[in-house]
Amino acid sequence: MARASPALLLTRPQLNFGVDMTGLFGESWFVESWRFLFHAIAWLLFVHLIVLLYEEPDLRRGFGPAYERYTATVHRWLPGRKYTSSE
Repeated sequence: MARASPALLLTRPQLNFGVDMTGLFGESWFVESWRFLFHAIAWLLFVHLIVLLYEEPDLRRGFGPAYERYTATVHRWLPGRKYTSSE
């Protein structure tokens, strides 16, 4: 796992989120389609469930306590670090 990297300032599944938010939602706005917006929301929900139900448990099994420490300091979807106490 990366301990000192610019990637730590980003989110865990940033590629999925970036594609969904800019691609699908942007295109639904551009073509002014409610049906496309519904599709984008459904896809975002599907990706979220895959992350919660498959990817995160698999990473927990693979990395154990290191992954727990990582998730305690990095948000799942939004960029930036979580607040951690210096104590």
